[in-house]
Amino acid sequence: MMVIQQFTHLYSDIDVNATLGRLAFLISNIAVSYFLYRMYKEKLPMTYGDLPEGKAHLGHHLFWWALILIPQGLNYTTLSGYLSSSQAVMEKLEFSAVIGVVTILVYYLVKRLMLIQKRRLAFERAKAKRQEIIAQRIAEMEEDKEETVGSNETHIEIEEPEVDLDKISAQSLRLLRSLLLIVYLAFLSVVWADLYQAISYIGDITLWNVPSNIEGIEELSAFSLKNILLSIIAFWMTAILARDLPGAMELLVLQHIELSPGTGYAITSLTRYLTIFMGIVIGSGLIGFDWSKMQWLVAALGVGLGFGLQEIFANFISGLIILFEKPIRIGDTVTIRNLTGIIAKIQTRATTIVDFDRKEVIVPNKAFVTEQFVNWSLSDPITRVTLSISVHYAANVDLVTKLLFEAADECDLVLDNPAPEVFFLTLTADSQNFEVRAYAAETAHRLSLTHDLHNRIKQKFNHHGIDIAAPQLEVQMKRRKAR
Repeated sequence: MMVIQQFTHLYSDIDVNATLGRLAFLISNIAVSYFLYRMYKEKLPMTYGDLPEGKAHLGHHLFWWALILIPQGLNYTTLSGYLSSSQAVMEKLEFSAVIGVVTILVYYLVKRLMLIQKRRLAFERAKAKRQEIIAQRIAEMEEDKEETVGSNETHIEIEEPEVDLDKISAQSLRLLRSLLLIVYLAFLSVVWADLYQAISYIGDITLWNVPSNIEGIEELSAFSLKNILLSIIAFWMTAILARDLPGAMELLVLQHIELSPGTGYAITSLTRYLTIFMGIVIGSGLIGFDWSKMQWLVAALGVGLGFGLQEIFANFISGLIILFEKPIRIGDTVTIRNLTGIIAKIQTRATTIVDFDRKEVIVPNKAFVTEQFVNWSLSDPITRVTLSISVHYAANVDLVTKLLFEAADECDLVLDNPAPEVFFLTLTADSQNFEVRAYAAETAHRLSLTHDLHNRIKQKFNHHGIDIAAPQLEVQMKRRKAR
């Protein structure tokens, strides 16, 4: 049918083109509709995308039926006598379809590359975790440390959300789809450029007039329907970029750069804030807001909000300070007020801390700027664990010191550098008080180290007959003589 149409077009005979060419055009449109219908029924992955089988929404069905019925609509216009116009529209539709297929191929190619990148990162993470598990099993074979292993696994689970590969990959794919859609629409605007004159009237539809100051002269600028359409597009693109750009940056750029802990999160958060701010400024300018004339409103809002919402603004500014200075980072163990836990999220208004009971506590950002707190892992994750040991007043001091050093040296969680220390601190009427100072590599090891070290000390004391000091009270009873 395509050959016949080209022949009739080149033959330049009105009668031949109006009869044989019209018939070939009608038959080819029917064939195109049938082909599209079969693709719709077959539910091909390329055409159905990531939609699960049977889960397609109404808009998806409407899109496919529009594609199927458009050729038949052109058949109707052809039979009505608009053959040349129908052929011109069909030609542009064919170009649009080719560009659409190329766009889909590019999408699936980039999606495949992202999947490979995601699997590589997951493999590296799994390999590192496997090495850690092997090290834990070796330690478990030497000594029974089930609680130690459980504590380490809990620590790993808390740090896992720092880089959520599934979430980042989903954000990247959404951003890719949105960008490819924008590129596709740009190509369509070139293909259908002939129709600009037909829709150029929307620029003449004035909705309202906006006063503007041009070189000191007050003038009225017309605000048309075209402006509101452009502003909608600007806000739509801002929402897409603010939602998906941070994930794409994390997967495609930041993973390949050596950054200090927390820097990547700060970069993505500031990028989101800057994108939203720029989108609001551009979109507002398109709908006629003159920011030079809004200074009085901004000043009034600043004063009003400064009194009414000062805590919210203080928390927002504190959040920016936290992102820049990084006194806390995701995964850090902190103590603020009477709360100790691990930083899980740093958001605009507040920070989420997960304590050791797995409870999520929301702390305003202002607290980390104006109050004193302890970050156990800011520059050095090594912390000191101090144990107070009291023994019977008659125990051998040298033997007790030796046993305490041996217990610390045998504990795998105690670091060799800095070396453990033992001090004989006080001597009372019923006890001798010692202090053991050992160093843990991570904050999560503190409880496990304390448990294991106490257990070893108790076993060694029992083996050598050393008693733990207990409070003693001597009571002397005197018999009084009766008078």
